[in-house]
Amino acid sequence: MARGPPTPWSKRLDAIRDARPSTEARVAICAPLAHLGVEIDPDANATGAQTISTPATPTSVLVVQTDEEAIIARHALTLLAGSIG
Repeated sequence: MARGPPTPWSKRLDAIRDARPSTEARVAICAPLAHLGVEIDPDANATGAQTISTPATPTSVLVVQTDEEAIIARHALTLLAGSIG
């Protein structure tokens, strides 16, 4: 099945899935949420804090580190172990 050109949302989702998105990527991802009151604290974002939203933001913006490759590997191992036994 052919895929069309990437949409602005698919680009944002790709940036979200990045293992360590840059400070600029986090700002770009959250920019469309400004109309909801979301504001990024530049200092917190630059220092790698877990919460990067300003205290005035009605919704907290958190940076959550993940290791998707390890999660996929664990799920694959579980599936393979179940099919062998």
